[in-house]
Amino acid sequence: MNNRLKTLFPRGFTLIEMMITMFISMVIFLLMGFVFIKMNSYYSEQFIREHVINYGNMAMVEINSLFKHANEISISNLQGISRIRFMNPDGSSDIVSVNRENGFFLNDIPMIGRTSSFGQSDVNYFNYDEDNKIEFKISSFDCDYVPANTGLSGKLSQTMYRLHLIIEVVKVVNGSEITTDFEFKKDIFAVIEYLS
Repeated sequence: MNNRLKTLFPRGFTLIEMMITMFISMVIFLLMGFVFIKMNSYYSEQFIREHVINYGNMAMVEINSLFKHANEISISNLQGISRIRFMNPDGSSDIVSVNRENGFFLNDIPMIGRTSSFGQSDVNYFNYDEDNKIEFKISSFDCDYVPANTGLSGKLSQTMYRLHLIIEVVKVVNGSEITTDFEFKKDIFAVIEYLS
């Protein structure tokens, strides 16, 4: 009887059983690592997309505010990028310019950033993370009057502006570039310019 129990329940694992167990464990750990790397890449891409969308929306809100408070607006276009000068009722002027790789600037200071105690932006929020694998830049920023075929006439047609911003996100996958454009459009009525 004692001999029979020894054959049914051997004392340990054989070498073959150990090798199979180690191989299965290694495959499981490799699969878990692969899933973790893919999830990390996916979340990083989503954070950058969210950052680009938030930046574009915040820039449109800031520019909208400048349009509404200016009594004279002049626009210059060069290579698909508009530069806008706002003359304010108090006699001061603000200039909005765009750098393709660094975002929007208001009077040569980053328009959207953390404000220091001296009232200037010391961090440019356009630059998300220098180590990311996904690049993004402003491919075009156009500002022009709303087209006349929309039914506007007279002074109203000269105080309605259309903003069109495109931020291009480039991701490199297996040596090839995948480009996604994020577009932001806004029609703005310059109230004070209309009233003056």
